Amino acid sequence: MKSKLVIGVSGVNGPTIIEKIANVIAPFNQKINIGFLITQAILEEKRRAHKKYVSLNHIGQLVQPHGLINYIAHYCITKDKEAHQGFILRSDAFFEKGCTGIQFNSPIWMNKRGIEIVQERHPGSTLILQINELLLKEIKYSLNELVTRINGYGTSIDGVLLDMSSGKGKALSFKALRPYAEIIRKDCSTKIGIAGGLTSRKAEEYREFINAYNIDFIDAEQGLMSSGGRLSAPKVLSYIQAFSPKNPVSP
Repeated sequence: MKSKLVIGVSGVNGPTIIEKIANVIAPFNQKINIGFLITQAILEEKRRAHKKYVSLNHIGQLVQPHGLINYIAHYCITKDKEAHQGFILRSDAFFEKGCTGIQFNSPIWMNKRGIEIVQERHPGSTLILQINELLLKEIKYSLNELVTRINGYGTSIDGVLLDMSSGKGKALSFKALRPYAEIIRKDCSTKIGIAGGLTSRKAEEYREFINAYNIDFIDAEQGLMSSGGRLSAPKVLSYIQAFSPKNPVSP
């Protein structure tokens, strides 16, 4: 039986929006991935958190245990391989602050052993690999190589997020994405997520693709922002309601 779609909201940086999300999802028993954006520079304390980005201490203040919420650190890392190794050594900090998983947003393929180490140190954590345009370009858009790379991580990763714009919120092209979703669903055992321009207004358009390829989770950020560069509560709640089941779950 297909599991219920998990809805993701990234760029969360305040307690009020988390409280509102919790109230909206409760009647539907809807699982949510709340994403905290943190960069390598912020993690290394070379730059201060701002707007949609948060610090480790801020994450610790925001996390409130909730049976339907997974707190995922979206780690935006550079292509410096030494930085990747350094991240592995710092990854414990995310879990110490209450995160239940990490999404790797990287312009180069993450080191297999590095991800294995994170999973070994934090069994049962949710580890997601963002598949973006840069990663596909590195393998020359080869479908077979994509499968080889994903399967090479084994059970260390819980899912892959197909996000061609690397979190910039550009509307995804279903035509361009279809071959990748098809082959991953056919030849890989990992969960599949999609991101790119998701909003409440596009729910029906995206739902057709979600159902066709048994998409397991979705993620949105840019399309839910206000003009000030922060998440808009009305947009976030409308988006969650649009992708949640139509009828509340009986108590």
